Amino acid sequence: VTLLTQISAQIEALSNGTTVRPASTGNFKPPQGAMLTNIFWFASLYIALVVALAATLMQQWTRRYLHAARLHGRPRRRGPVHALLSRGVERYHIELAIDVIVALLHISVFLFLAGLFEFVHAINSDITRYVIIPCLAVGACIYLILSLLPVLDPTSPYDTPFTPIMRIFVGIARMIYCTAVLCGALLWHYVQWSLLSSHGGM
Repeated sequence: VTLLTQISAQIEALSNGTTVRPASTGNFKPPQGAMLTNIFWFASLYIALVVALAATLMQQWTRRYLHAARLHGRPRRRGPVHALLSRGVERYHIELAIDVIVALLHISVFLFLAGLFEFVHAINSDITRYVIIPCLAVGACIYLILSLLPVLDPTSPYDTPFTPIMRIFVGIARMIYCTAVLCGALLWHYVQWSLLSSHGGM
């Protein structure tokens, strides 16, 4: 709006044969919401580009591995080749690298959604309250359920890159619960024993 006002004033001054000094912008500071939006979106873009490059390289390595594993010949010749390739896959943790790529892709999506939330919130808080927040809440619940299902039911085929973290948190929660139950039971027995001892002494 300020820029359009300045342009309109300059056009009007030119038509009158006068000049207008441009307004000073030395004290201009971008809004905090705009800075956060740019941070989230640039981080999301950077991670997405890294994931795209890593996925391309992984595809190239996998194609080379499959080409080497499909060598024709006698089993006596193919066996050592397969053993050598399998040893290299295990040594350099290819499965872990694939999991990291998928996790980075998910983080990129989360950062983009965070930037979208901040961008829409700066424009209209009602849209954020009645549209963006419910959509994000539903998506977060579905993602959380998919992450927890393999922990609660080992036969579940669904999982996410954060399922191992959920296993750690669930294991810690179970340990805390069992410790609390054990301490409560010991405290209860101690109180009962103290009451019986006091009555026996009387």
